[in-house]
Amino acid sequence: MAARTTPPAIVVPHDNHSSSNNNSAGGAPDSRFVVYTETVHLTRGGRTSDTTTTTTGPADTHKIATSTATTNTKSAAHLSGSSNARAGLLAAGDSAQGAEEPAPEPHRDQWGGRAEFLLACIGYTVGIGNIWRFPSQVYENGGGSFLIPYFLAVLLLGIPLYLVELALGQVFQKGTYHVLRGLHWRAHGAGLATALISFLVGIYYNIIITWSLVYLFNSFKNPLPWADDPDKTSKEDAEQFFQESVLQRSDGLGDVTKIVWHLFGTLVLAWVVVGCVICKGVKSAGKAVYVTAVAPFLLLTLLFFLGVTREGAGEGIKFYLQPDWSELVHPDTWVAACNQIFFSLGVGYGTLITYASFNKPDEDVVFDSKLIPGINAFTSFFGGFAVFGMLGELARESGEEVADVVDEKTGLVFVVYPAALAQLPTGAAQLFSVCFFLMLFFLGIDSQMAIMEVVTTFMYDMGSKRKVLNTVAVCTVSFLCSLLMVTDAGYFWFELLDDYVGLLGPFGVALVEVVAATYVYGKERLTCGAEFRSTRLLLDLGARLNRQLSGVWAVAWKGWIPVILAFLMVWSVVVAAGDEYTDEAGWIQALKWLLVLSPPSLIVLGFVVPPRNYKRDGNTDNGSDGTSSAFWGSAARGGERFAVTEVAALQLVQQPTPLPSPKDEEQQHSRNTAHMASGNNDDDESNYNNAGGGATGMGSHHQNGSNGGLML
Repeated sequence: MAARTTPPAIVVPHDNHSSSNNNSAGGAPDSRFVVYTETVHLTRGGRTSDTTTTTTGPADTHKIATSTATTNTKSAAHLSGSSNARAGLLAAGDSAQGAEEPAPEPHRDQWGGRAEFLLACIGYTVGIGNIWRFPSQVYENGGGSFLIPYFLAVLLLGIPLYLVELALGQVFQKGTYHVLRGLHWRAHGAGLATALISFLVGIYYNIIITWSLVYLFNSFKNPLPWADDPDKTSKEDAEQFFQESVLQRSDGLGDVTKIVWHLFGTLVLAWVVVGCVICKGVKSAGKAVYVTAVAPFLLLTLLFFLGVTREGAGEGIKFYLQPDWSELVHPDTWVAACNQIFFSLGVGYGTLITYASFNKPDEDVVFDSKLIPGINAFTSFFGGFAVFGMLGELARESGEEVADVVDEKTGLVFVVYPAALAQLPTGAAQLFSVCFFLMLFFLGIDSQMAIMEVVTTFMYDMGSKRKVLNTVAVCTVSFLCSLLMVTDAGYFWFELLDDYVGLLGPFGVALVEVVAATYVYGKERLTCGAEFRSTRLLLDLGARLNRQLSGVWAVAWKGWIPVILAFLMVWSVVVAAGDEYTDEAGWIQALKWLLVLSPPSLIVLGFVVPPRNYKRDGNTDNGSDGTSSAFWGSAARGGERFAVTEVAALQLVQQPTPLPSPKDEEQQHSRNTAHMASGNNDDDESNYNNAGGGATGMGSHHQNGSNGGLML
């Protein structure tokens, strides 16, 4: 094949209704469709053949975005399925001369730099869950036995899912709802589910920040209020303070008799802080993370050395690291590990897609998807030494076994730490208490503002463009909903939401994401039997990063991850059906199932009910409506279309034309047939297909040529 210059024009469909020839078959103007003509010039051995394809797609009012590129191909070997050929072609496409790099949407914020994005993601994933929830899961699931499935879950689930969410957000520069709706209209219910899950998590997550503020303010007192009874052990004193002074706990969910006013005050303060941080979007949140994401690591290091140097730390750390092999045969241990990964990394909650949508197109999210989960897992493991070191000290003091020291999972943070810190000399006890609860506050604020960003971005993308007003509305409604958790029954309501809001929904959302991103988006067909080792999303992302990405990602997304997620969903229902709430009153059980099933119900509902303003244009397989065509267009304008240079011999020129008459269609078909009979287009590369996964998400078309092409 001779070297040549190709000037491809990438066109986002625009409104062509004014054309005098734009008539439907019945002669009346068609307000829904335009026809695109695609001319492919093939050069081989000095021969040139032209193939014209007509494509019918939905009309839109978007501007035409053009891009020119120079692609040099030295031989037909570039069309082989080898990884080296693909890498070379991707690099050739990305280094195209004269390519116009389009700007992001005018209204879309961007991070101030790579450091802001990384710190924001680290701050979101490394949160209170690492210090509170992870140790409690270890404690409840056999100590070291939990660590084995946990680290396996990080590798097999956490990292691949982290990448697919970052890739979707960065490639398409949209919020979670619009990304999923753009992949296929049937996936829009999963986008709604992420907004609901994030809203519900935000309601109860801020209660932990509220408790932390109460302890923070009390840490300045001398003596510490949870260490002022000389007749009790440190553990007993700390338990009494948490249950009777902080929570003023009643007897159950339905036993609501009063508001705990000091909790009410700190709850107001917590929501005001969150609202102020996110009111300006990522511009303000990006600056806050320099403090809220970095400070906790410094404070955690101090607590680590404090924990491991306690007199009874050895027994606690032994419990932490020594596995009970019998626990590994119980599915509950494995499901708990996967649940912890989802809760801690935040996959399936929509936040990562939202954060990545504020990225520049060439952010190396592949590296980020390895780095951030790794930091998260290390922080959990590292923090565990501090918790269990102090737990061993309390077990030594009380004469109990380590496994019997704490009865409730919140006790690890609000009983174990305060009790251990109270044993320090006066002054040091106050200092370390302030450090610890200030760390909890920073960790909580980081995660909370990321959770709320999902909800405010959803409102913004749905048309409410006033960021400050969105923030005030979301924080106000969330505050009102969380008032129940600052009553004397608030602890029980917190436990209910924490147990069931994220039990099933995130698994369902993640399943929809990987299926839509791999089996729907692009509907790619790669050469040399590589279908299972690549996806259109992987090609698009690789083109932006100017390198070929490993096929292991695609194997994970298409292979074991959907299977594991389906199992987790089934087992989560089994767990919910047989827990301690089964014997509670009927209204409590109904509320439990409402929390469990609401997000999956939205996913199912979205699968059968089209989204608002959906246009039934006769082609629903690729979800192409007015939104989707703009969506695919935004992907094309981002530069990742250079991924199609795997078929580098193609010159693509798309022009919107009037709808053809039946006679024109017959003549076009005759010309195509003549080209095929002449043998000029029997090259491997001639099977070019710009179907539903293409740049515009268009409809039906004619395929020309033989096998071995790439469906775009």
